[in-house]
Amino acid sequence: MSNTKIENILKYTAIATGGIGFSGFAALKTHRLIREAVFSRDEPKEVFAVRNHMHKRVVKSDPVEQDRIRLGEELRKQEMETVSCTARDGVKLIGHYMRHPEPKRIIIAFHGWRSPWYRDFSPIWEFWKEESSVIFVEQRANGASGGEYLGYGTLERFDAISWTERVKEIIRRENVRNESGERLPIYLAGVSMGAATVLLASGLSLPEGVAGILADCGFTSMEAIWDTVMQRKFRLPKPVREAELKYLRHCIRKTGGKLCSTLDAMDVNRTPVFFAHGEEDDFVPVSMTEENYARCRAPKKLYIGPKAGHGACYYHNREAYRKAQEEFFRECET
Repeated sequence: MSNTKIENILKYTAIATGGIGFSGFAALKTHRLIREAVFSRDEPKEVFAVRNHMHKRVVKSDPVEQDRIRLGEELRKQEMETVSCTARDGVKLIGHYMRHPEPKRIIIAFHGWRSPWYRDFSPIWEFWKEESSVIFVEQRANGASGGEYLGYGTLERFDAISWTERVKEIIRRENVRNESGERLPIYLAGVSMGAATVLLASGLSLPEGVAGILADCGFTSMEAIWDTVMQRKFRLPKPVREAELKYLRHCIRKTGGKLCSTLDAMDVNRTPVFFAHGEEDDFVPVSMTEENYARCRAPKKLYIGPKAGHGACYYHNREAYRKAQEEFFRECET
């Protein structure tokens, strides 16, 4: 989803609750958004209605969004195999395996919050498919995957480990090797919440065989992004935000998650990371990627895309982004 649509969804959701005052809205509605929009499979009715309205309006007037949708639909129509993975808590997760006949690597791709996998990786899949096999994951509580709660990476980081082990099984079973006769290097890739997911996973013990991480417009923690949204989009005062963050922590504990930060993960991560972010992202601040980059102690590369909003860094800067990522692949694979 584009940053414009996300901003308008939040803005018009707030307007739709009018008549009870801002404090009343904060008490009655932000709780519900945290409880349902973050942790439940079912989207709040207000957000669902506004999302549909804004989607039609933005698509009609925005040629960039129209093109991204078209490219996403092209991805969905590619020949792929449906694969599954069992998470550590028993949840069945679904992925879409786009095979390359002679791959140099395999990429496991994690989409963002409530965003279709084929939309988030439009149009970068066209670049990846030239030399890579890709498994596009449907994150827990999304699409065909099981699970009742979204964890903003706090739960999904363990799914990234499970998917890596599953991909290693596939590589062994199919005896897939690169042109040098070696087992395929594995990359964990993510956009937005997906980027936070793979960065948080790097703070755990990543399975052997993970050559690198690709993180595009990721946030530093669930608390940090919610505080940013409440401040920038809802204009909530600090005392109200602090109360809502307390409720957020309560919800995480209830779902079995544990609050964590990508910054802490970067302190212990030793896997090379390619960081990317759109310069004009007004949903996840570019400063969050800059913080992650600064804290990362592993080999790293940073690409900031000019004129790009949330999740659109590659779309607006294909040649430069591609060159930077190809260089990252070479460094990881030599």
